[in-house]
Amino acid sequence: MALQPCHECGQQISSQANACPSCGAPVRQSFGHTGERAEAEQPRFEIGPPQKEQQLPPIQDPAIIPTKTEVSGLAIASLVCAILIPPVGLILAIVALRSMKANPAAGGKGIAVAGVAVSSLFSLFIVMLVVVVAIPNLAKARKNSQIHACQSNLRTIEFAIQQWAIDKRKADDSEVYLEDLEPYFKDGIPRCPSGGEYELYIVDEKPTCTIEGHSIDYSY
Repeated sequence: MALQPCHECGQQISSQANACPSCGAPVRQSFGHTGERAEAEQPRFEIGPPQKEQQLPPIQDPAIIPTKTEVSGLAIASLVCAILIPPVGLILAIVALRSMKANPAAGGKGIAVAGVAVSSLFSLFIVMLVVVVAIPNLAKARKNSQIHACQSNLRTIEFAIQQWAIDKRKADDSEVYLEDLEPYFKDGIPRCPSGGEYELYIVDEKPTCTIEGHSIDYSY
């Protein structure tokens, strides 16, 4: 075992020691032969498959980096109103889609499209419901209007019969015809709005219409 001085404190230490027992400095190993030193200092290369170079992720242009988009409030409102007030929801959905077209960064296009679809369906349902309910009511109102107009004509004819009987000095059992009363009508002989015919008998009897329900009920 060879001794060698410590390069820090100068104490003689064994060449096989790893550190100086006095100062703790690491021991520098010395080689007796030049070949051993050269072999020790010669770099070693490991034989094996070539290692792939580590590729760094590509640097993106800040201008094209996607940013987090916010959902349009109009789109959300359109979907809510599509169920509560369909016409308003449809309008809001169309406005939301136009605003997103002008500002592509705004999100919620799918919600706006859903608002258009739901609003259209509910609006169509409401229109169909109104049509189903309104058409019978309109027909009934038209029929009632024709009844009232016909009864008004019958009262006018009745008044004309009385005037005719007075002017012509007719008895209560005298027959009367609609043509006899024409001079007593300002706008000509009245006609039933439903296409019925007026029937006149004698002066003392009330005129009637051939359409059922148009004649005046005098029972009261």
